[in-house]
Amino acid sequence: MAISLVFDGHVRNVDNLGLDVFVTFTIAAATELPADTFLTLVLDRWGRRWLACGFLVISGIFSIWASAVSNSIYTASLAILGRFWINISYNIVLQYAAEVLPTVVRAQGVALIHIMGYVASILAPFVVYLNVVSSFLPLLVLGTLGIMGGLLTLFLPETLNKDLPQTLQDGEDFGKDQKMWDVPCIGRKREDEETPPVAMFRSFSRCSARNSIRASLRGEPLRSSMLRRSSIKSRKSENSITEVERL
Repeated sequence: MAISLVFDGHVRNVDNLGLDVFVTFTIAAATELPADTFLTLVLDRWGRRWLACGFLVISGIFSIWASAVSNSIYTASLAILGRFWINISYNIVLQYAAEVLPTVVRAQGVALIHIMGYVASILAPFVVYLNVVSSFLPLLVLGTLGIMGGLLTLFLPETLNKDLPQTLQDGEDFGKDQKMWDVPCIGRKREDEETPPVAMFRSFSRCSARNSIRASLRGEPLRSSMLRRSSIKSRKSENSITEVERL
């Protein structure tokens, strides 16, 4: 709900930034393409949880910073940067929500998440309307919600390179072996450091030798059967030749 409210609030708050609404809206909407492109490059490397947390917090910081600036150009620039980071977070959550839920309730859970997101979007105009009370309140509220929502994502399990839960029991046990500060990309580096190249080469050579021995043993009966067939054929051909000579 928080991320839907923050995203929709940034979209609707363009008119309160003090510049031309058409130019500001065009620039803010243009941030979605680089945001999505950047996300496709890092989502399967850095994981879901820390990306969602970090980008939500960064978006909240830029939003609060924009609310504290009096210059319209600076306010619009910082608010557009906040919109850029919330675009990334919103797309992460679309992927993340389907992976956290177990298979047996995934469809119902994703539907419920979307419904609650639409409910949060209903509240976005009221947050934007706080501009009547004070010009800095909309961005301040959006920034605070972004930071709070980002910190709450740390309590969710990481789904990158993990077997997704299938049953309800799997969903309850999913992520219990993880720590809050685990980062997937750092974990992969540690595993690579624990297995040096020499050990990897030795294990690979051993496996290849075993596979070659197994392959040779498996191919031995085939070769023997082929030799038997060829010997039988040669004997038959010799017998036929001798019979022809006798005739």
